[in-house]
Amino acid sequence: MSNLAQDLRYDNRKYEIINGNVVNMAPLAFESHASIAGNIYGIFYTYLKGKRCKAYIDSMYVRLDKIKNVILSDKNKNDKLIPDVMVVCNRDIIQNDGVYGAPDLVVEVLSKSTSARDKGIKKDLYEMIGVKEYWIVSVAERTIEVYYLIDGKYMLYDTYHQYSEMEIEAIMDDVLTPDKTIITEFKTSIFDDLVIKIEDIFDKLD
Repeated sequence: MSNLAQDLRYDNRKYEIINGNVVNMAPLAFESHASIAGNIYGIFYTYLKGKRCKAYIDSMYVRLDKIKNVILSDKNKNDKLIPDVMVVCNRDIIQNDGVYGAPDLVVEVLSKSTSARDKGIKKDLYEMIGVKEYWIVSVAERTIEVYYLIDGKYMLYDTYHQYSEMEIEAIMDDVLTPDKTIITEFKTSIFDDLVIKIEDIFDKLD
């Protein structure tokens, strides 16, 4: 029995397959990680009521092994990932055992154990299968990096930051900073009428 087959005997555990390797996921997330993922999911869940698109939180596989019209290397042919949050608008790719195609938007909330993967191989895999928009959210830095897929490659569109009252006062008082604009909200590339407040993403972390 192969190592992969041996690991998959414990299918009741939550795991991902990345580059053909089984990566067990922590059974419990840190409270701050769970809160941010929940906040983001709540934003999309509320907005998508009555609409075709669906939001998922840390619960569904993206099945790279089932995606058509994407050329995978031998090491990626069995890969499947669990995003912290994702939005899927094509209902045809939603199956009982996962999403058989590229979500429209994926969010990963960084933690010490996943940071390198979220910024590296998972970002590359989401790019490869054609996820239109990818967020990397940092709890420690209170930032949201937003990447857009342009000509098959991720380009950093912007980085949004939640400023503390002290940081806002420093910006406003700094005579060397003529632009006093502080961004407090932004939109996604897939929904023109959804305005996301940065404070809502980081709500209830204090």
